[in-house]
Amino acid sequence: MKTKSILLAIAVLLCSKAFAYDFSAVCESGQTLYYSITSNVEPYTVAVFGMSHYDEPFKTSITGDVIIPSSVNNDGITYLVTSIGEHGFSECSEITSVTIPNSVTSIGNSAFSFCSGLTSVTIPNSVTNIDVWAFGYCSNLSSIELPNSITSIGGCAFYGCSGLTTITIPNSVTNIGEGAFKDCSGLTGTLTIPSSVTTIASSTFYGCSGLTSVVIPNSVTSIGDGAFYGCSGLTTLTIPSLSSISNKVFEGCSGLTTITIPNSVTDIGYEAFRNCRNLTTLTLPSSIASIGYGAFTNCDNMTAVYYEGSVAEWCVISFSTEPGRGVSSNPLNVGHNLYINNELVTDLVIPETITEIKDLTFIGATCLTSVTLPNSIKNIGFYAFSDCNRLTSIIIPESDTCIGHGAFSNCSGLTSVTIPNSIKTIGDYAFYSCTGLTSIEIPNSVTRIGIRAFYGCSGLTSITIPDSITRIESNAFGSCTGLTSVIIPNSVTCIGYWAFAYCNGLTSIVIPQSVTSIEHGAFEYCTGLDTIFSNATTPPVIDEETFEDVNRNIPVIVPCGSVSAYKNAGYWYRFTNIQHDSDCTGVEENEIADLQIFPNPVSNTLNITSSEQILSIEIVNVIGQVVYRTEGNGNNAVCDVEGLANGVYVVRIYNSRTSTTLSERIIQRKFIKE
Repeated sequence: MKTKSILLAIAVLLCSKAFAYDFSAVCESGQTLYYSITSNVEPYTVAVFGMSHYDEPFKTSITGDVIIPSSVNNDGITYLVTSIGEHGFSECSEITSVTIPNSVTSIGNSAFSFCSGLTSVTIPNSVTNIDVWAFGYCSNLSSIELPNSITSIGGCAFYGCSGLTTITIPNSVTNIGEGAFKDCSGLTGTLTIPSSVTTIASSTFYGCSGLTSVVIPNSVTSIGDGAFYGCSGLTTLTIPSLSSISNKVFEGCSGLTTITIPNSVTDIGYEAFRNCRNLTTLTLPSSIASIGYGAFTNCDNMTAVYYEGSVAEWCVISFSTEPGRGVSSNPLNVGHNLYINNELVTDLVIPETITEIKDLTFIGATCLTSVTLPNSIKNIGFYAFSDCNRLTSIIIPESDTCIGHGAFSNCSGLTSVTIPNSIKTIGDYAFYSCTGLTSIEIPNSVTRIGIRAFYGCSGLTSITIPDSITRIESNAFGSCTGLTSVIIPNSVTCIGYWAFAYCNGLTSIVIPQSVTSIEHGAFEYCTGLDTIFSNATTPPVIDEETFEDVNRNIPVIVPCGSVSAYKNAGYWYRFTNIQHDSDCTGVEENEIADLQIFPNPVSNTLNITSSEQILSIEIVNVIGQVVYRTEGNGNNAVCDVEGLANGVYVVRIYNSRTSTTLSERIIQRKFIKE
């Protein structure tokens, strides 16, 4: 009864003063009724009540069928009964029927609320107003006839009248308040809104699950939030010429199969058609400018969206999202086909007039197999092509472009992406779970790769991070289970949380000398790691889970003179096989036929070629000091040694060879600088 108590408290608050009656009298049906004088001059009038006071609110012994008199005598004066007082019969749960006389013009606030035994009410033609909560939660009220004199039905007037099966709203009504018929789940058949009504308020027919159709006249210019929420029995619906469709207005209308949005509509509110699970087709006019967050979420059977405008017009539609909501509630249902001017869009060519793809514009357009973006594009919005799982390739134009958050997330069919040198930012989740991607080249123009940008790209086998990146963001490459090698540039100072977590295909990693910290879980569950190379003389800061579930007995190869530092550094000490990559007192060459360095001797530029991918290069002097470091990029490398003093050096090349023999993975060659 907690909910009931709360509702009762709300109803009480609607009453501005406690009731004090002036006299009482026994009515024709035998009950004692109480009267409060509302006019002491002719015509003398009173309001009628079924209880004597509010000391114990809603407590009364009045029962049975009640016939309210049209007039009552007291002290020689005849008073007309013109109103049912506020809370007049509220909670009189044993009343079964009420006959209201022709003298009454208004039924007050909560007049019969929570009269759970009430089955029928006779309302005369004299009544013009039914106030708020007048019959709220009269759950056994099965029928009621509203006279043509009624002009206003107050908010929540019939809220919770679940036994009500039919209601005819007369043409005289101009105002229907918020929630007037909310949760009247027993209403069935067709409901006709009279043409005298211009506004359907919020939650008016919320939860009227038995209604099968609603006739909304063209006089209606506004339908409030959630007005038909949960009307699951609705099968057909004609929307009048509105300028906007409100938030949640048809949410949960699971019986609807088709909807035609009139060409007067410019905006569709958030979650407007959410959970309309039987909706199969949707026709949108060219007037649409904005579709709210989650407007068609969980419309599981929707297979086609028809847009009556051009591609250029569609591209500037805003699919709004609310901060913090994420993409779990898509504005259009995943799995639909998009028809523009009755043509199925498969090979999408964006016209040169478009400068921005708005957020979520093509989300879930599984019909798309290719997209051509013009050079005019400056921004690809949040989740713009998310869930386009038949899209196989995308060429991003050479323009000052930003790839927005989630722009191509879940495009599982995407196998190749060309990112031009104009790109500065790859947004969070940009290529999240693009499982078909096998490789991607990130240009040096990119200064930020967002959180989870390539998370779950299980097809990726290698990735080269440009030297414009200073931080690898959280989970940027997490769960890239196919990744066997990764080149981290010497510009990176921090490897973020879970950056490579669950990359169990990685067999080795090279940590550049620039890295000062490797955050929580960065290489968590990289169970395939058999060697860690760290070029950082000072051990980077790690925590207890940075290398969670990585074998602690694998070799950790560190610079000459740094073994002791690593063995004593926080959490590095857990590794039992920390070692130098060679004897720092001398250098031995290992002959690998497929690697060459030239010229030798060298004056300015040392060239290196290898059949294996070069990960990084160090040059070491005769006393074991690393005097030069650089990152590799492919099978060829060039080292600028002009600034080195003349003498004998060793070039140490870290390659991508998968052998477990360290001597094959770190190739050393002597050369002379002259």
